[in-house]
Amino acid sequence: MNFLANQEMYLRTTEFLKDQIKKKGYNWNTGKMKPMDAELYVNAKVGTSGSVNLLTGSTQEVRGITNFNGNKLVKERVYVANGVAFGSVVADAGANAASVAYNFNTAPDYLRFANLVLKQKDEVVMKLPIGSIINATGRSNDTVYRDLQAFAFIEDESLITYDIEYPEGVEANIPDGQALFVSAKLRGLETFLKR
Repeated sequence: MNFLANQEMYLRTTEFLKDQIKKKGYNWNTGKMKPMDAELYVNAKVGTSGSVNLLTGSTQEVRGITNFNGNKLVKERVYVANGVAFGSVVADAGANAASVAYNFNTAPDYLRFANLVLKQKDEVVMKLPIGSIINATGRSNDTVYRDLQAFAFIEDESLITYDIEYPEGVEANIPDGQALFVSAKLRGLETFLKR
């Protein structure tokens, strides 16, 4: 039995955080920070052209809608993402974003070449076409997540922009009374303060 099999991502993440502290001089007390499995998500009704911001400074943490509180993480809550998922659905415009059935296996054509972009401190943390995030064949592969080849690191206390950037001239043609809802999820490890 390989003891490290269950611990590998934890070990890689803690080493990555130690390296970030050395390189960038963060003032984190790693003795009080405990990396734990976590998912950051945003479920929202969105527009279908231009650049659509999924987070704002007034974004409130609401169970089922988002677990971001504002557009930054609180002190000593850092996040290291190792996977990303994206789902969408066209539903009744008055629907609750937490109760619609998102499709994580396919996306409408107008979303395929739109980019999901996460930035912090004017630096691109992640930028991927939505078509490369979803399972474009529509067949289940036991997970909705696309593994990231490099960690996406989200710092504490720094503004985050999380956008969908549509290609110019794309038309969604969503029927009247309907709207596009999206679910953007990050899988990884988040630090929590120990007692």
